Amino acid sequence: MPQFNAWANSDSFSLASYDLDGFRLDDLDAIADTRGYIALSSRYEYSDNINQQSQNQLRGSDQQSTLNLAYFATRPSTNIALNYSLNDYHYYHNYQVDTRNWSGYASLNQQFFANKLNLGINHLRYRYLLNEGGNNLQINQGDKDTLSLISNLQIPYTIRVGMDLGYRFEDLDYSVDAQQDSERHTTDLGWYYQLNKKSQIQLNSTFHQVSFPLSGRGYDQINADLQVSSQLLQGSYLASIGYSHVLHSEEDGFTFAFDYNYKFTRQAISASAKRALTDSSYGLALGNSSTGAVNTKVAQLLWIDYVELVHQYNFNGRGFNNRINVFFESETANLTLLQNNDKDTTQKYGIANYITLPIGKRFTTNLILQYQNIGLQDGDHKHQFELGLNNTYLLHKFISISCAANYLNVDIKQRNEQYDEWRYSTEITLKY
Repeated sequence: MPQFNAWANSDSFSLASYDLDGFRLDDLDAIADTRGYIALSSRYEYSDNINQQSQNQLRGSDQQSTLNLAYFATRPSTNIALNYSLNDYHYYHNYQVDTRNWSGYASLNQQFFANKLNLGINHLRYRYLLNEGGNNLQINQGDKDTLSLISNLQIPYTIRVGMDLGYRFEDLDYSVDAQQDSERHTTDLGWYYQLNKKSQIQLNSTFHQVSFPLSGRGYDQINADLQVSSQLLQGSYLASIGYSHVLHSEEDGFTFAFDYNYKFTRQAISASAKRALTDSSYGLALGNSSTGAVNTKVAQLLWIDYVELVHQYNFNGRGFNNRINVFFESETANLTLLQNNDKDTTQKYGIANYITLPIGKRFTTNLILQYQNIGLQDGDHKHQFELGLNNTYLLHKFISISCAANYLNVDIKQRNEQYDEWRYSTEITLKY
């Protein structure tokens, strides 16, 4: 099932906040030791509409084998995170051919000179929908790779005042939409003032140089923003307002970002809002796919507006949790990349409820309800409702077995396309 994804607070992606297959990696600073695992799983699925079509529906089954490797470590000056999965799909029908893919992320960050100099290398690979107006099957998915080389130098003038210098190189590759492949060089210059031990004000300027190798086109962009951030008693907030301008074009405007997180005794809430000028290759460098405004045959500039609210409640302090996500996203695409006279806007919004209920020490039940309204490029809307129930039993500390039932309902009104699907699965996992 598609997952809701958090955004990073900067122009580059943050592996510490990336939600991969529903698992949100904690802030690496909170990991106090070294840990890792290797997992091997095999899942068998049966569907009453394996081709996810409104007509000529087929019953069928498939088998997925997954190898997952993960390693996390934090040292006084080093952070390491690695999590990759290799998936092999075998189909017992002729609608899809057997496929194999891999996804995951890796991050290595090293600090020098009392953490004043930071060098890092990040990699992120995930699956995305080629056509969000289509089905959710593997034949409608591609792979996106993002490789980043990052350097940042902090130059303190006094205890409270200083300067930040940064450089970042990023290479983005698409397995199918090669028109969206891009290379980008980013230079950052910032001045900060420490108001007190918990609060800081910062003035930032950023220069982006972006090129699309296949078409030979590209653009240069300048961003400037004023940012205020603070650590609260049990949380934090960040607010910024700025301005973005694409050189040699009429594309410019104001930007903003807001992020608030707070933890209570049994509750946690977060609110995020952002308006950013980016492009169809980069997006926000996370796993959220386009709403459909993007024509993948050409590179486009994008204005993205996004709001997300998250509330989590722990009922008994023993893992019985309820999490609700609500989001709204709007994309305005400049269809000719640099001219300001040909634009298209689509919107996407949704709500999801995740419930986790442990029963004893070995049995866990997960319930997911999710609804999305996805605006498509032709002006139509895709209404998608999903319901999932998963039960997991721990046979041994290294072995678990899961049984799941998932229901999917899709309705695209103007196309007169409507279908639903029941999918049942059984999975066994060895994890060490």
